[in-house]
Amino acid sequence: NNKKNDNNNKNDNDDDVPINQEDMAVTLLSFSFNVLFGIELFLGRPLPDQDKQAYLHLWRYIGFLIGVRDENNPCKKESEEYAKIQLESLLLHLLNPSDDSRALVNNMLKATSTPLMSYTSRALTLRLMLGEDWADSLALPKYQDASCLQRAWVMMCFWMVSWYTWVSNLPVLSFVILKIHTAVLRWAIMKIPEFSFPLQHPPVGSLDELACPGLLKRAKKR
Repeated sequence: NNKKNDNNNKNDNDDDVPINQEDMAVTLLSFSFNVLFGIELFLGRPLPDQDKQAYLHLWRYIGFLIGVRDENNPCKKESEEYAKIQLESLLLHLLNPSDDSRALVNNMLKATSTPLMSYTSRALTLRLMLGEDWADSLALPKYQDASCLQRAWVMMCFWMVSWYTWVSNLPVLSFVILKIHTAVLRWAIMKIPEFSFPLQHPPVGSLDELACPGLLKRAKKR
């Protein structure tokens, strides 16, 4: 999408489908605030404010690069509380499951199921994250639809993720785990074709236009 979302979201290329600013803002929050919320959920305690501000700043810049105007950017204040308010406000009228969204969610769960993590197990995991009301509105399988083994496996997966998150924050192990993750990601990008996504539309514009809004303002003040 990049800057193509400007000019009333119209596009000169008939093959492109414009995405409005609100939908892009919600997507941005899915990768910013929701990630922070999930980490803190599994960690069992808040992350340092400086880390959260830095992470939200990164996604503010990513939003800028993909065409989210700064006045519409939910990460613009680099505040977890502000991002949360924006998400809750947007979801009030976006989260109204329809037959299409129910079919989409269930088909995605089925398509990504594996012998290790079946459709029912994935659905139970999602139910734990969303809560009963939202899970029911998406027609997800109920707890009684799963076997005792599936329920135990899902709870064990939650425990393992929580434990791994805690270990990853220990002084020495956090450095080692970070290095391992970095090495694995670099190997995957180099060796696995599906992980390689070259830019199809390189950014076009002056340096000022491509600069991060926050940093650009600071630079001009200097």
